[in-house]
Amino acid sequence: MNFQINDNISISGYVYKIRKASGLSFISLKRDNVMYQAVYIPDLCKTSLALLSEGDYVSINGTVTEEKRSEHGFEITMKSFEVLSSPIEEYPFTLSQPTLSASVEDMVSYPDVAVKHLAKGAIMAIRSTMIYAYTKFMQEHSFIMINTPKITASSNDNYISLKYFDNTATLAHSPLPYLITAAGGLDKVYEIGNGYTSKHSRSVRHLTEFTRMDFEVSYADSNKIRNTLTELIKYITNYIIKNHTKELAICGREIKEISSIPEITYSKAMTKLDKADRTQGLDPTDERKLCEMADSDYIYVTQLPPSVKHPYEKDGTGFVLLSQGIEIARGGEHISDYEEIKAQSPDIDITPYKYGLPPMGGVGLGVERAVMAILKLSDIREAIFITRDFNHIKP
Repeated sequence: MNFQINDNISISGYVYKIRKASGLSFISLKRDNVMYQAVYIPDLCKTSLALLSEGDYVSINGTVTEEKRSEHGFEITMKSFEVLSSPIEEYPFTLSQPTLSASVEDMVSYPDVAVKHLAKGAIMAIRSTMIYAYTKFMQEHSFIMINTPKITASSNDNYISLKYFDNTATLAHSPLPYLITAAGGLDKVYEIGNGYTSKHSRSVRHLTEFTRMDFEVSYADSNKIRNTLTELIKYITNYIIKNHTKELAICGREIKEISSIPEITYSKAMTKLDKADRTQGLDPTDERKLCEMADSDYIYVTQLPPSVKHPYEKDGTGFVLLSQGIEIARGGEHISDYEEIKAQSPDIDITPYKYGLPPMGGVGLGVERAVMAILKLSDIREAIFITRDFNHIKP
């Protein structure tokens, strides 16, 4: 909002905090996740301050007055106000402090309250920009956006089952089979959508319903796919730095521009970690240690062994991208040969392979994990508005 000194204005917003001083009071008014300062002087405002409480939604009429000590260089001297809405119950936790003084469980249980806080608003704004920057990057690089079904006929113990008319269906964990099919004709495709898993894991890094950003590229090997992902991460990071100085400060996070991302092969990672069993993949402790060893906010672990590869993945081409001790993305070259995929897994629908597919590969990147990493959040549930894990189906 553009305000000029001495303008008479009307502004509506959320009463974040009321501070009473000698002979006057200051109201912190939140609008568009920006805080404005209004000053109440009894002789100048015809509406009694006794009618106003923290948590109210209010419309204020007033004059823009210069105040250099204020964040914006002005404050709003109130002439009158109207309360638009008031809470009828006491909040389960306090919102008027700079940091959100609530447990993650409380934030999950009361998202309608938590989302009123500046810090939660800052997280959601950065998350939104991450998705926007991803879309912008993809469009600028001639990718075509597609939307794939989330109700599938796949059968897997880690999928969520549901009744679909007279059949049993599952909710898709990944759009990869559809992306492979689409890339066979469109060459470069991407999607933003939900993924689902039935894993009963209550950890700080898992959700039952999560958001994915996936892309698939034809005629690409693993190196080209990683290069594309690196350029994407650089683009998103720079976009957030450019557009969210204030939100990063609210979150207490300073992020740096990225020039490159180091790599380590899975075999060398196992040697550094002094792991005798090299068949089980990286566990959370391994991921944290590798990130601590890297002089970077990100590190690739490449050449994943067959024991930990995905069904559609070619042997030795898989990789993961780690940041702040967690896996935020996984990619690799994908099988396009009919006989190879037929021998790979009986659960895979091989129909699209009958008509021929080019060599290709792609990446799946978890939005909540990426937000969690870039803002150094302690729990993935802080990176989402409404949480769905195996303990939470409400609100």
